[in-house]
Order: sequence, then structure tokens, then C-alpha cells
Amino acid sequence: MPAANVHGDGLHLQLSGADVNFLAATCRMPGIIVLAAAAPFRAIFVDEFPDSLRPRAIYIAGETGHAWAASMVCPCGCGDMIQLNLLPQVRPCWQVETHEDGTVSIAPSVWRQQGCRSHFFVRRGRIDWC
Repeated sequence: MPAANVHGDGLHLQLSGADVNFLAATCRMPGIIVLAAAAPFRAIFVDEFPDSLRPRAIYIAGETGHAWAASMVCPCGCGDMIQLNLLPQVRPCWQVETHEDGTVSIAPSVWRQQGCRSHFFVRRGRIDWC
């Protein structure tokens, strides 16, 4: 069963594989656009953040085994850069888990209090909107 969330000015449906193919083949309603699932977010390890971030990448800054911050382009499309603290002694604090396939999970959720006010989880490289 696909998940449906209202975000910003539209309805977002999280679909995959067969669901996308079915909708693309059968949905011919004006104003309805079916988009394929996007590539997952992947980890890029850096000493410091670059001036320009690539979309669908989560940059993890630090030294071997000691990450202190993560950064990404906001997945809502606003283009803002999100920076997350990974140091447990400083609040708020997030935890980043990198998986064998290069995808990333972030906990707890990311909830922007300014700007676009997006609220989402990153789970195995996928965005789950709240």
C-alpha cells in the first residue's frame, strides 16, 4: 500500500516498481503526473563541506571514525542546505548510519523550523515525509 502525505502545496505518494508502472500505464487524467522513484540518498565522506552540495547526497564531515556533522540539500526542492550536528554532547543531535550499499539513515527526524518547514526521516536513503 503506497503512503500518501500532503506536503507543501500538493499530495505526495510514495510509490515503487509495479505501482509506478501500473499508474503510468493506466492514469490518463489531466493534471496527474506520475514520477518514477528517485535514486536513494548516498553518503559522501569529507573533511569539510563543499561550497556546493550535490542533490541526493548526504555529506558526512569528520575524521576517520569521528563524524561531527552531516549536510544535505533539502529534499523538498527549496534548495536550502541543511546541516545536522552529530556530536552527542551538543543538542540537538542526530545519528547517521551508513549501510553497506552506500545509503544513509538519519535519526531522529529532520524538522526544519524555518524556511520550507519540511519534516522528514531519511531511512536507507529514502525520504519518508511526516
